[in-house]
Amino acid sequence: MIKFLIIDDQTEQTYFFSTFLRKEFPGSIILSAVSGKEGIEIAERELPDLILLDLSMPEMDGIETLKLLKQKESTKNIPVIITTATIKDDEARINSIIAGADYFILRPENIDELAPQITYLLRRKGHTIEFGKSEDISVSKDRENALREALNEIQIAHKKN
Repeated sequence: MIKFLIIDDQTEQTYFFSTFLRKEFPGSIILSAVSGKEGIEIAERELPDLILLDLSMPEMDGIETLKLLKQKESTKNIPVIITTATIKDDEARINSIIAGADYFILRPENIDELAPQITYLLRRKGHTIEFGKSEDISVSKDRENALREALNEIQIAHKKN
């Protein structure tokens, strides 16, 4: 069973992502935290398969939370997708990748990239993933193209490191 952790201080975003994940990945376990500190504690205790992490949070932002997750032995290999609706510049994307994010997504503009990217990251961890009630990835050219672009961005970012 796949376990997701959503770290976001906005309850409406947590609800959105929970609904999205339940639809795309039926039967998965959805955990949530409203702060970076709480998210790190839950991640260490529950060891989710993937974390969706908001970039803009009070007290401890997404980059700081991500850095702490990547420093800890128990959580350093958990894939993390940074999400944001407010910060739309390349610097935020680059800083997220440098800090250890596996992907960076603008919401709601690029939300159609999320399911293919999650599938890719979970398959990379060894999970056998089928899309939920939505169309299969092989028949969706938009999803296929989004996944290719995402993979290219990740490869470029990793080459820079």
